[in-house]
Amino acid sequence: MTLLNLIIQVSSIFISLLPLIVFLIFCSKNIIELVENFTGIKLIENHMDYGNTILNNFLGFIPSSNYYVFVGGIYLICFLISCIFYNSILNKELFGFSVFLLPFFYAGFILSLRKNTFHPNGLPILTEFYLFKIYRMVYGIPRMDTDINYTDKYYSYNSYLMISCVVGFIPTIGGVVSLFIGVIPILLLWGLFMQTLVLFPDKYDKILPLNFKKWSGAIFLLLLVIPSYIITFYISIKWGLYY
Repeated sequence: MTLLNLIIQVSSIFISLLPLIVFLIFCSKNIIELVENFTGIKLIENHMDYGNTILNNFLGFIPSSNYYVFVGGIYLICFLISCIFYNSILNKELFGFSVFLLPFFYAGFILSLRKNTFHPNGLPILTEFYLFKIYRMVYGIPRMDTDINYTDKYYSYNSYLMISCVVGFIPTIGGVVSLFIGVIPILLLWGLFMQTLVLFPDKYDKILPLNFKKWSGAIFLLLLVIPSYIITFYISIKWGLYY
């Protein structure tokens, strides 16, 4: 292998993973704090202490709404750069790892537009989700956010971010992939629609006999994952994405 071919391959891998690399960099609390000090933008809403460990650096904070706009904007720019050079990328499979983050940042962006409705300290509490509670019970792990003052004035930013990503993950990712193989964007539109649909719990609270600030109500929106994925596979088969 010549030096030129090596440079081309390394550059190809870097471009295909550029959005993912940016995301991983901004998963570090230390780096985020440096950016906060440099820009004056509040990116961390709450700090949680996991001790002086690597775990604390990557899990010891709850992002603010500004985080998803700031990091999401940088991610989108890097994603577009990767798309521009897509045809020259030698390892197109690696590009898929970067695509996986799109539902996450889309939901975060929509939530950041509704700051009067959602807040990282809102309800329901993400760590009180049934699966997380069972996990803590089985392994005897205490909650690390007990010192955070949660309020019923807002809906939980992070809980509804999770719900949106779960409900729309497959159709949104499948829709982006379909664009690269020349299929009309109906699947992507369906995915974004389902992700957006679950981000208006305040509206549903007014018309449904459920409390969407509790998991007993929010689970209703999470169950939309079932029709979301069924229709996704129907669209995929109808338009020839799967045979």
